[in-house]
Amino acid sequence: MEITQFEDRLFGCKAALLDVDGTLVDGSVSEGIGKGYLTREWERGNYRNAARGLLGALKTVFYTKLMGDEQRAYEEFAAALNRVGCVDSESASRFAEAYVKKHGLPYASDFVKFLNGVGMTTIAYTGGIDVSARAASERFGTIAHLGNYSVFGSEIAPNVWSHVPGRKPNKRLTAEKFLDKRFGLKLNDCLVVGDAETDPGVMAGAKLSLAAPLAKPDVRAAADFWALSYEALLKALD
Repeated sequence: MEITQFEDRLFGCKAALLDVDGTLVDGSVSEGIGKGYLTREWERGNYRNAARGLLGALKTVFYTKLMGDEQRAYEEFAAALNRVGCVDSESASRFAEAYVKKHGLPYASDFVKFLNGVGMTTIAYTGGIDVSARAASERFGTIAHLGNYSVFGSEIAPNVWSHVPGRKPNKRLTAEKFLDKRFGLKLNDCLVVGDAETDPGVMAGAKLSLAAPLAKPDVRAAADFWALSYEALLKALD
């Protein structure tokens, strides 16, 4: 798709779903949260918890980097922190905010500002824990945020948007439910911006899809357009 075609269709979108890991930030916010707990438990002398946390972090990296299974990585991340039993919403949010602040992609905030400026409902969305999406929303200025998992007490579990009895969270189904219940919108009203293997399924139902600058080759192929950088994209749309 040429940039002129992309631009024409872009202004017909009512909302934008922006993935967090690899799309708004460089890397995985979940890994940042996990490392935060690992460091904290080690410094407190809770070496058994630290070892469990390290194992969980290694599994997360294994499934993300080597197996290309982002959803399994989120599941392993949640399971690791649940085994340790040290998670709480306040500290998870703090670790997420620190990671997002340090690893934000160049011009991501400007891109979100542009989308807000043309009247779109912008949503930071992750298949992981919602504190990651909230931290990204606050950092980059989206109107709303969404995650497949939330912290309930000292446990990470699927939330009201993603929970389906007997089934694992599905990023597309979660997005469709959230859009409908919160904003009265359909997925085919939206621009979807993503980078990894959980995103093409959401892109398939969207009005328009954009592969983020760090997107994997299969995501670039699935998307309508690939942004080499947000800076270059904004200049082309100006």
